[in-house]
Amino acid sequence: MTHTEHAFWVGDVFVPQTLKEAKSCPDSVLWENTMNEELASLSNNDTFTVCKLPKGRKAVSAKWVYTIKSDGRYKARLVARGFAQVPGVDYEDTFSPTLRMSTFRMLLSQSVQLGLDLIHMDVVTAFLHGSLQEELYLKIPANIQTPSNKGSVFKLNKAIYGLKQASRQWFKRFHDFILRQGFQQSEVDPCLYTKQTSKGITLVAIYVDGLLIASNSPYDSVELQAALSAEFQMKHLGAPACFLGIQIEHTKLGFLIHQADLIDKILKRFDITDVATASTPMDPKIKFDKSMSGSPSFHGEYQHAIGCLQYLVTCSRLMILLRQYPYSLHTMLLPLLITGKHCYVCLLI
Repeated sequence: MTHTEHAFWVGDVFVPQTLKEAKSCPDSVLWENTMNEELASLSNNDTFTVCKLPKGRKAVSAKWVYTIKSDGRYKARLVARGFAQVPGVDYEDTFSPTLRMSTFRMLLSQSVQLGLDLIHMDVVTAFLHGSLQEELYLKIPANIQTPSNKGSVFKLNKAIYGLKQASRQWFKRFHDFILRQGFQQSEVDPCLYTKQTSKGITLVAIYVDGLLIASNSPYDSVELQAALSAEFQMKHLGAPACFLGIQIEHTKLGFLIHQADLIDKILKRFDITDVATASTPMDPKIKFDKSMSGSPSFHGEYQHAIGCLQYLVTCSRLMILLRQYPYSLHTMLLPLLITGKHCYVCLLI
């Protein structure tokens, strides 16, 4: 069997990039099962209604996206090709806030100082809970077309992944829900909510579909978890061990956060695992000048490397901040990529 150049593997498992590959690969039965599970979830959530496309309207196409979850589960998701949506017709506003990393660290700090119990919960298929204000139609994927729905489309009752407004509508749904529970939204970070009762204080932080609940009132915490489970399909993950790729270790003194697993993946990505460690985040002997020039082929590699470093800086590794360079990135790619790799080597210690 020949796979496209865009396909990839997770360990020994081939991850298809198209429906055709999913149907013809060795694990086709498993991928078929997970697609059926996704469709059942969409149907149970009353996400769409089969109908004829109204005259003058265009339906957005969809595709299947496949992945292997960290626990080895096969996952298929039906995703709308949102790039085909028409502004002003298919959507208006798209902005949705995300939790600041400083707020995340503050929540851990307050949990230690105030003796708050920390609970991690995930919302299953969060975007499917968002209601749509616009009238949207989706083309029915080829693998679920039948004689009975031939020539028909899906009229979306709720948002699905891939739509321009999906994230915004989900956040609005959660915001309305949490306010009904008596919480107040932070004026500093819109993704942080607080509630004070006679029993104690409860803080809730949300990042897309991930929730952290910190409370010194077991009663209020359990009550909120029950309300969440009644409103949405939730996963109860207990004390947080990993959040947004940040590992959280519980110690006698509080919390230790790091990104060892992510750093290992990044090091493997850039093939710099078998090297000696460095004690500084930057090579003190390297000198830059305008005569240095990197091949254009390094452009994407450079952007990927620096992007990974920036995420680590934002979350947990502030010491690897790089200074600004006055020269054009196009003429500095190679030396900067080398410097970036030095930062990764520093991360090994």
